[in-house]
Amino acid sequence: MFKKKNKKKGGKKQQRGADSGSGGGVPASAASLSASSSSSHSANSSQSASSVGRPIGRAGRSSSSTPRHVRQRQPDIQSLVPRYLKPCLTHYYGDFFATAQTDPVLFAQVMVEGFLPIASKTNYDDDNGMTIVLPKLHRERCVISPISDMHISRSVRKKSKRYVCTINRNFDGVVAGCHRQHGQNWLYPEVVAAFRSMHSRGTRGMETMLFEDDSPVPVGVCPVRLYSIEICNESSGQLVAGELGYTVGSIYTSLTGFTAEDGAGSVQLAVLGTLLQKCQFDMWDMGMTMDYKESLGAHLMPRAEFVYSVRRVRVERPNVLLSLERPTMNCKEVLTGTSPMDADVNEGKSNHEHGRKKDKKETKKHHQQHYGKKHEHTHGPADSSANEPSEEEEEGHKRRKKKESMTTEESLEDGTSA
Repeated sequence: MFKKKNKKKGGKKQQRGADSGSGGGVPASAASLSASSSSSHSANSSQSASSVGRPIGRAGRSSSSTPRHVRQRQPDIQSLVPRYLKPCLTHYYGDFFATAQTDPVLFAQVMVEGFLPIASKTNYDDDNGMTIVLPKLHRERCVISPISDMHISRSVRKKSKRYVCTINRNFDGVVAGCHRQHGQNWLYPEVVAAFRSMHSRGTRGMETMLFEDDSPVPVGVCPVRLYSIEICNESSGQLVAGELGYTVGSIYTSLTGFTAEDGAGSVQLAVLGTLLQKCQFDMWDMGMTMDYKESLGAHLMPRAEFVYSVRRVRVERPNVLLSLERPTMNCKEVLTGTSPMDADVNEGKSNHEHGRKKDKKETKKHHQQHYGKKHEHTHGPADSSANEPSEEEEEGHKRRKKKESMTTEESLEDGTSA
């Protein structure tokens, strides 16, 4: 089960997306990059990796299945780029590589190697500038693993009954929501077209080739599947939150997302985490670190360890699918396993039981105030007169007995049970 964590309510919408807002603009010097990236790409210049935000959660926690030598060292970023990709990618700076190619096959191929692809323009202020794809290999990746480490607050569970969830039903609506909240950012038309092509393949995914070490011959294939997660308000039917993400084996990676209604984004994250756990995913990759990811229970994983994890699961578990039990499900049902109606009935029963207990307590307290507490027995000689009923109590007892006797006789005459 997920760990519960109560979080103070906030009026501001959460910033969503693995690298939302981090795509940034490529400096003017990138204009020269577009020419080199479209040619041979032979001159790959190495630059020092940029610093990343402060560690969150259990920083650098390692998976027991990752070899010790991988966990202990932080290899040069160039050494993590497969040989077959080097003609296509130019090391730009820090964690970023670059290419002018926007083919969906290339997007899928860099995804299966552990890169998170975003994009920018050669001239950030000019929409007519060339789109440059920037596959990013983070120095530290923000992940939730195991996914059962995710925190879901009580308030989110309570709000969830207002929403319904679907998967792969409204790709364009999610893209439009991201554009409304973040601007075009890095979701340029060429990038959206590549994602739409991958998304259209559904659960079949886009097949990628797998290579071993520096061998030029592929040793297998792994499908990369691109998903859209949609959250709608059940009353209005409006799309109020969602995200785009993709899977490589049993690792799900969030690309970007949006929220248009207070609380809907938190519900979407909780529902997605619950589904990932139910579908037996090993890791939720959230890209760069952000405060809301920390509050969900994420921690940082070193670059080499993350790349190794991707290369392992794409071989061991290539066909893990993200799915719902039904095409449309209430979010409360996804989180708790019960429908909102059942949850309300159970809550009503609980409140009824609580009321009965409260009534019994009040009755007992009232009785003690009227008649006093029972006398405690002592080992010494007891005063027998203290327990003797008064004349008024005896008279009242006789009246009650007489009334009960009359009621019994009347019931017998009517043929009913007393």
